[in-house]
Amino acid sequence: AAIPKVFLRTHHRLCRWHIMKKIKDHLSKVYLEHDTFKEDLAAVLNHPLMPAEFEAAWHDLMDTYNLQNDTILLGLWEERTTWISAYWKEIFCARMTSAQRSESMNHILKKGFVKETQVLHIFARQVNECIQKRHQLEVAETIASTVRATPTL
Repeated sequence: AAIPKVFLRTHHRLCRWHIMKKIKDHLSKVYLEHDTFKEDLAAVLNHPLMPAEFEAAWHDLMDTYNLQNDTILLGLWEERTTWISAYWKEIFCARMTSAQRSESMNHILKKGFVKETQVLHIFARQVNECIQKRHQLEVAETIASTVRATPTL
């Protein structure tokens, strides 16, 4: 409630990763009942570019699987403008549309760089090393995507 009052031009969004994690148990039941629902849901969440596209795809999905009265999915529908990226096309998010970067970093650090029993200075060094490697990868991707082919004569 404080975000719009204090940061007048800030738009608070919900993280799709956290939403999907929160309803994971419910979705797993739906997945068991309907073999293709998981793929179809992913398509609805990932592909629509505009709100009208998302809304039509969502309604088609609910109709196809007869889920119009599912309370969990109805709740997701009600909150759609806070977690579906099609609704924020006009808002600059600096490539961050959820907590994916921090969640990704947590995963990377836990799996490849940091152990629970390490002392703090080693932890700090390894976190810094991880950040530097990630930055190098991003720079390489940026360079690769901006290099233009030299025209041949």
